[in-house]
Formats: sequence, structure tokens, C-alpha cells
Amino acid sequence: MKGCAFDLFKVNGSKNVRQLKISKSEFQLLEIEEGDNLENLEIITSHVFMSNLFPMKLQAPKLKTFRIWRFVDRSHLFYPGDESEFVLDLDRIAVCSPQLSHLSIFYDVDEPVNYNFRGLSPLESLVILDVGWDRFKWGCVLDFTEWTEKVLKCCPNLRKLIVHGKVIESEDPKYLMNLAEHTSSMSEMLSKYPHIEVKFTYDVETWQNTPLQYGFGADW
Repeated sequence: MKGCAFDLFKVNGSKNVRQLKISKSEFQLLEIEEGDNLENLEIITSHVFMSNLFPMKLQAPKLKTFRIWRFVDRSHLFYPGDESEFVLDLDRIAVCSPQLSHLSIFYDVDEPVNYNFRGLSPLESLVILDVGWDRFKWGCVLDFTEWTEKVLKCCPNLRKLIVHGKVIESEDPKYLMNLAEHTSSMSEMLSKYPHIEVKFTYDVETWQNTPLQYGFGADW
């Protein structure tokens, strides 16, 4: 499903659904009734007001891949005085999807997102983790290192970490210094996890085509 807009979207009788992929779509209400056989769930660059996925209420015991990339709350747009938050709860995901092996989550500082990383129910089966950012607000990007470590602490058996980011072609000394500081802070933090294979993937933009409305091109 791509480029769609719904007031109400419910997946009923979904016991046999194995894959659900949504991108660049909008929902006031998104609900999946059953997830008994759901193995792959991807929601990319989409907006939602309410859902039973955040915090996770859907029992999806066979879910292997969960990709949440710029899936943000729009309640503050529909109701400007509403201070409700979009909740991404890793504890709930761990309980509802104990076989999850690949998780992709995005660090979004522009939306009222409540990241719940208490670690009370660790993601025991998770072996691959994608994390990413795409905004040129360096104070927030530096916080990304601390945020990433909180996620890592919830994944005791992780084998591979893929870090996605966006940088611009620039000769500005301050920008380059900030980029170096970010890279150094990430490297220092990751040195505490020598058992994890780490890959950095940066999308390079020029001033002429920066910034994109959404990060990482069509997919990221």
C-alpha cells in the first residue's frame, strides 16, 4: 500500500496475512485485528492518529521483521491542543512478538514521540537492528548516540547494527566539526559492544537538493 489516505483502515479477518507493507500514507485510525501469522510488517514515511500498534497491542507471535521508519503521530495537527504522544514501546513489542529478529526504528525529534526503552522485556531474538536520523539539527543528532545505546541495551543477542544518516556536501568548518564529533561519539559508544558488527550508511545531499521532505530517498 503506497500513497493512500484513510479516515479508518482496519484489517479484519487478518489471521492469514503474512506481510503488510505501508508507505507514504495517512490514517486517522489504523488497526490490525489479528496477527497470528504475520511475519513482516513495514510502515514507512506514514502518518497516523490512532493505532493498536503504538503502543503494541497486536499479538503477532510469528513476526520476524518490523520496520517503523518515520511513522509519526498527527494528533497535534488534527487537534492542536492535544498533547498526546506517539508511543514506541519496545517492551510491548518484545512481549507481543517474541520471535522478532529484525527491527528498524527511526529517531524523530520533530514529532511528540515517547520512546519506551525500559528493557523489562528484552528483545531476545533480535539479531539485526537498523537505526537512523535525517535532520540537520546537530544538537539532536548528538543525542542520537545516547538514544541508540538505550536501544542496544534492550537487544542482548544483537549481532548487527546498521546506522543510517544523511549528510550534506559542505566545506563549512563548523558543520564538518559537528559531523566529526557525532562520528567520534558513536564510535566511542560502540566500542563497548565489540561483538556487534556495525555498518554506517550515509546519504549525501548537496545544498541544491537538501533537505528532502523525507529522509533516505524512496525507502529510507
